[in-house]
Amino acid sequence: MIINLSQNPFQNFKMQDLPQCNHLRFFDDDNEIFEALLHEMNLAFDDASTHNSTIKFIHAYTRISKEMLSRNINPKVMAPLLQDTLKRSVILLHQFRHRTREHFAEKDSIYRFQVDPQLLVDSQDTIDTMVKSGRNQQSYDLKHSPGLREWIQLEIQPLIEEYIGSKIYSPTGELRFADVDKVSSRKHENFKHHLFGNYHFDQNASSEVGT
Repeated sequence: MIINLSQNPFQNFKMQDLPQCNHLRFFDDDNEIFEALLHEMNLAFDDASTHNSTIKFIHAYTRISKEMLSRNINPKVMAPLLQDTLKRSVILLHQFRHRTREHFAEKDSIYRFQVDPQLLVDSQDTIDTMVKSGRNQQSYDLKHSPGLREWIQLEIQPLIEEYIGSKIYSPTGELRFADVDKVSSRKHENFKHHLFGNYHFDQNASSEVGT
């Protein structure tokens, strides 16, 4: 669902004031029209999730997207975003239809697990190497830790499958570590111009294993 943010303080954020946006042209005269189109898109998604009508939603989404692109001064920028949003929306509709768990953590905001430290020996060694090389994240092949992989498949994978409504055939991992100095300097840079200065588009959602 697209949340109505029309009264959110974010609306007062002038993105053009950010140094990285100085080369962009902003045109706000059609804001109300685009908000109305987004509302129509939201209604189409709600209807599809209620009546399991994905094809109908795709047709509505395509029609609305074409109108958005026709009104956009730089459709080459908006087109990939609309394509990505359609992909994510269809995945969500599939999830809503097939999941057996409405919330990943149904009784609390998070799940807490106790993991045998011996299962984390190899991943910890990898993180130690990352720290020395200055890398703060990298993918991790769970085949290097058969015990950890088995624990994940027994304890975590069923919960995720119930929530996403799909079978996981080959779980993967990602290792991250947080360097306080690097994180604080990056956050300071992001927010020094404006409260919403960390404005960005995350391409993927990911799970984290780290220290």
